[in-house]
Amino acid sequence: MMRTLRSALVIARRDYIATVWSKTFLIFLIGPLLPLIFGAVASMLADGGDQGKRRDAVALTMPADDAAAVMNARAKLDDRLGDQIPLLERHAPAPGQAALGGTLDRPRLDGPPQALHDLGGPIGLILDTARADRALGGTPPAPVDLNTAAIQPPPDDHDRSDVGKVAQFILFFLTFLIASMLVSNLVEEKANKIIELLASAVPIDAIFLGKLIAMLGATLTGVVVWASCAAIGIEAFVPAGAIPTPAIGWPIFLGLGLVYFVMLFLLWGVLYLGVGAQAGSAREAQTLAMPLSLGQALVFTFASAQASHPDRPIALIAAIIPWSSPFAMMARAAILPALWPHLAALALQFVTLLIAIKLGARLFRTNILKTGRPARQPNRFARLFRR
Repeated sequence: MMRTLRSALVIARRDYIATVWSKTFLIFLIGPLLPLIFGAVASMLADGGDQGKRRDAVALTMPADDAAAVMNARAKLDDRLGDQIPLLERHAPAPGQAALGGTLDRPRLDGPPQALHDLGGPIGLILDTARADRALGGTPPAPVDLNTAAIQPPPDDHDRSDVGKVAQFILFFLTFLIASMLVSNLVEEKANKIIELLASAVPIDAIFLGKLIAMLGATLTGVVVWASCAAIGIEAFVPAGAIPTPAIGWPIFLGLGLVYFVMLFLLWGVLYLGVGAQAGSAREAQTLAMPLSLGQALVFTFASAQASHPDRPIALIAAIIPWSSPFAMMARAAILPALWPHLAALALQFVTLLIAIKLGARLFRTNILKTGRPARQPNRFARLFRR
């Protein structure tokens, strides 16, 4: 047993270094971040375009006294409302530009239909403020000093269930993205006859276990990078308290998330390695892996169906089945504070993982290296027909 474990760690170290120190792994790390980067850039560009459209200046053509009153009222409102108040400039309007003319008692706003729709309310507020200041004799009261104090309402179960659903999707996305890489890696080494060389040096079970550990290590490296980027983004752009706190608390929730991800990856990785053992080419691997990919999607859908109600029968069944249990238990951790169900779920997953690794290693040995029990010899009746 110890020899197998030591050999598995040697194989894992070899595969981990070969995977991480490659250009493909760098692309693999950047890949999930690209949609987020493009989305953020597109959002900033859209906000910039909307802001530029909203801040188009309005030509002010009123007489000097009325124009001064309007500009003073606009400056007062700008301190409170900022970008929601349109700019006013004293000049003749350009073609197609909105213009505010007339007098303070009989104002007139000219411009394109969309500009009239967007500017009617803010311009009317400016004019009302200017008229109110004039009615007070030009000495309006100073702006009130408004004291503010932020309060954080307690999160309800609906908000916490959203945290659980996000955690479920992250587990599914990472597992779905990475587990299929095991198949392609195995098929490639099989085609290059590397498996046979490894089998001559270490136990066969160690090859299977080492590849599983190596891919898990590479995956955790990617998770650390992505989690660091996510933490920086949340710290920079998400207000404090905007994300509800899980019922079990953030430290335990994040720790359980990491443990459940490892168990989920290993459970599905064993299945994918077993499929890779059956395939003789990349095309066969893709064909054989398709049912597993569909199975992952179905399991995720099944486990997330009752994410907001972890005590309902469907959610309890999903929590018992090892391949769907991590999804269901993450949703449960977001809503319910009890710890013992997680210990029971992890124990069941661990036992299932040991059995799956044993069966997967046997399948690996039989179908790739042909070292399993030989096929049965044809009986005497069959040999008669061969003559």
